[in-house]
Amino acid sequence: MDRAIVLQEKARWIAQEEMVIAIRLMLHSFPD
Repeated sequence: MDRAIVLQEKARWIAQEEMVIAIRLMLHSFPD
């Protein structure tokens, strides 16, 4: 059970990091 929870947390962190990278790329694509 602990392993499943750890995998879910890892997946959540990876998704958050991908979102941050995507947002940064979008911001760089459209500079002020």
